[in-house]
Amino acid sequence: MEYTGEAIEKVEKLKRNMEQKYGRTIRIKEETDFYPIVSEVAWEKIIQIETKPDEFPGIRVTPRPERIYPEQTLAAHILGYIGKLTEDEWKVHSNNWNNFILASSSAGNETTSLLYDGYAENDTIGRTGVEAYYENELHGLRGKKFEEITCKNTQIEKTVLERPPVPGNNLYLTLDSQIQAHAEKSLGTNSGAIIVMDPWNGEILAMASNPRFNPNTIEKDFRKLIRHPSKPFLNRAIQGALPPGSIFKVVTATAALSSNTITTQTIFECPGYIKYKNILFKCWSEYGHGLVTIEDAIPYSCNVFFFETAKILAGDTFYAWAKKFGIGEKTGIDLPHEKAGNMPKLATTASTMNVAIGQGALLTTPLQLVRTYAAIANGGTLVHPHVLLKITNSQGETVRTFQSKDNQKLSLPPDIINLLRTSLQDVVIRGTAKDKGLDIYKVAGKTGTAETGRHQDNHAWFAGYAPYENPRYCFVILVEHTPGHGGDIAGPIARELMSYLFPEVNHAS
Repeated sequence: MEYTGEAIEKVEKLKRNMEQKYGRTIRIKEETDFYPIVSEVAWEKIIQIETKPDEFPGIRVTPRPERIYPEQTLAAHILGYIGKLTEDEWKVHSNNWNNFILASSSAGNETTSLLYDGYAENDTIGRTGVEAYYENELHGLRGKKFEEITCKNTQIEKTVLERPPVPGNNLYLTLDSQIQAHAEKSLGTNSGAIIVMDPWNGEILAMASNPRFNPNTIEKDFRKLIRHPSKPFLNRAIQGALPPGSIFKVVTATAALSSNTITTQTIFECPGYIKYKNILFKCWSEYGHGLVTIEDAIPYSCNVFFFETAKILAGDTFYAWAKKFGIGEKTGIDLPHEKAGNMPKLATTASTMNVAIGQGALLTTPLQLVRTYAAIANGGTLVHPHVLLKITNSQGETVRTFQSKDNQKLSLPPDIINLLRTSLQDVVIRGTAKDKGLDIYKVAGKTGTAETGRHQDNHAWFAGYAPYENPRYCFVILVEHTPGHGGDIAGPIARELMSYLFPEVNHAS
């Protein structure tokens, strides 16, 4: 009965104010209204109240809508959750609604919205995910009831005009629930993310982030979850801005090849390290890779080749190409709270060398990287990632479909695209992802190990697409804070993911 005293006090205060204003005893409408005194009542009690109304005088049971997520934690970060409006939020929404009504009236628009109400004090609102991003589409309109009471010739006449509520629209998402479930299963208990995207149109088929939460129990679990050190509310796929490690080398290669800083004939020697101004820059291979061209540097992920390239690559050119790929920029996905990451200005040669291998002050999100690899897979188009497929009204009529306006064609010559694609295919055939069971799925991709600065603490990456001839899926895998390397940690996860995406290959082999 937590609301009883508050409601009585509110009505009595209003009554006193009205009586002081008019100088007499009056009866106000609020005295006869119903007020919530308890919520979440058990069905047994509801049945008792409804079947024996004489025993519960003045009590009315009012149902309220409840959002149910039948798949529990599946795709929790994409779907999001809802929560009750705070008093301040309700005031803002009420003001916005009133301004909308005033604007409609002054413009002379005939709008049925005039006959409806916006948000009520105890309404819920989307907090994260599509619940928040598409709140206006999902919310609908509350009904409204008008009563006009007149007294004519000692007779009271009552006119009632009632408008039923209008249900919100329905959202159809690009997610494939089966691929989503398998991506979450493949990620397991690792902290990290997996994204599977259509490289041709930017449709997100799966976006797994772990740890997750259950939107059905958010009210009960919220305080515990918001304080948890693993940050289960963080959608790592779009909010986890981390150094990408070697999977960024395709951007460095593109910038260097496009500006003729290097060619396919350029050779650098890798003895396992390079010195620059008394700074020792190490390759991951202690004994080095010997004489290396770009066609070997990508498959074997030779740091020294990219250090040498960075020394002669103009920082402005490198920075401009990273920006063309959308690094350090939001992708514009239709989900709230996306992070932009950071593409640092390359003021010194040393900083350029660090960024060339995906380290330094460079920070990227998994979504930015899956889009980068999609551009290589589709021949040079930077697609607009999205989770909305279409919106329909309550009658099932399509209100709108997702229309991308942001696809950008990168000015990449076919020979550079082909070199990158061949090199990424070689990563799996003879490079750092060899013998991971990915070659049978015709995967092209790149492993990455980003150091955090702490001993044996890395972020393991794998980004790519499959099959390499005519890509159907583009993907990125991230495992945070692991002592292992990209190929060893993310490689087996990629193998498990591919086994679901290409079941026909499993049967054939």
